[in-house]
Amino acid sequence: MPVINNIRKIRKEKGIKQLKMAEDLEVTRQTFTAIERNKYNPSLELALKIVKYFELPIDDVFMLEEDEKEKNFPMVSYVWWCRRFGWYDNRSNYQKG
Repeated sequence: MPVINNIRKIRKEKGIKQLKMAEDLEVTRQTFTAIERNKYNPSLELALKIVKYFELPIDDVFMLEEDEKEKNFPMVSYVWWCRRFGWYDNRSNYQKG
């Protein structure tokens, strides 16, 4: 699963110039451009610095991109277990039966 980020969107909302942020975080503007375009994933250290810079939770800045199969897997697995143990009723979703 690829990591995607909202860095560009957040940076623009906060009115921060890309060059200024790159300098503050001690990386090149080119590196920062690649990160914003999801062409390059920052190191863990840089990712944590970015989160701290924005003063936001990490999942507001970075997330795993899931395809449809991966998005549905946890629910399918949960439904399977509920049915297996008689906790699933098709008429009223999840209930202990």
